[in-house]
Amino acid sequence: MLTGLLVSAPSGFHTVAWFTGPALSPDGKQFAVTTDAASGTSDLELFDARTGKRASLLSEGSNLADPAWSPDGKMIAVTSYTLGEPRVLLVPSDGRAAAPLAIKGTTGESYRPSYSPDGVWITYTLRHDGRNDVHAVVVKTGQDVALTADGKSWNSVFSPDGRQIAFLRESGGLIDLYAMDVAEALLGGPLHAAVKLTPARASTATADRPGVGDLDQALADLRRHEVHRGDDDHDHEDDQAGRAVLRQVDRLEQVEADAAATDETEDRREAERWYRVGRS
Repeated sequence: MLTGLLVSAPSGFHTVAWFTGPALSPDGKQFAVTTDAASGTSDLELFDARTGKRASLLSEGSNLADPAWSPDGKMIAVTSYTLGEPRVLLVPSDGRAAAPLAIKGTTGESYRPSYSPDGVWITYTLRHDGRNDVHAVVVKTGQDVALTADGKSWNSVFSPDGRQIAFLRESGGLIDLYAMDVAEALLGGPLHAAVKLTPARASTATADRPGVGDLDQALADLRRHEVHRGDDDHDHEDDQAGRAVLRQVDRLEQVEADAAATDETEDRREAERWYRVGRS
């Protein structure tokens, strides 16, 4: 169990860390997390799954997120914000030097990677022109395949057999889970239509509800602010920018929370209607 308590102070103002994105290794013996420290960094660490003790520190002074193991356990793909703009970084689990994932023929920001079961592909989200789409790239060659083009799809993962992906897509203010057969597309064949897996329900979209990627973009802006906040020449401007981004994040999270509460209320009412029908 990870508590996140780094230094205990009698004053009560303890030094703590936040562990995010836990990912269990393929052999089940370790798990990877990114540790958000009080210094503003977010480093990749490995912990023993049985004892909870830290096994190794795989980065230092970085700004990483979204760890995903390769099937053979030799590599961990992460989103790196260390240089400002997000990109996919490949980090060897044995502590050797990391390297960016080469992606050919695309422009934009790559983030949230996930390996295929055979380790040949990585599926990821590409943010471009304020839009989000799901892509896949061959790890060794950088050959890239666009799997969606609607601009409102993200967070993709492969199925256990590697023939499908699951991902999130926004439409009409609602975010739903979709699946798509990609086996042919990865071999140069046609794309198949995505199938929505979540049940249909009434839209709770409002004029001020954020679209897909708005909260992600705000968080990315905040990470970029954290990277550069040590620049003494721009401390005042950076503080103002940081506070503005935090306000935006708070607003977007509150709107999402309100929408989720509305959806939950509608689901509860629907369940009650079904219960009454069953009892009658």
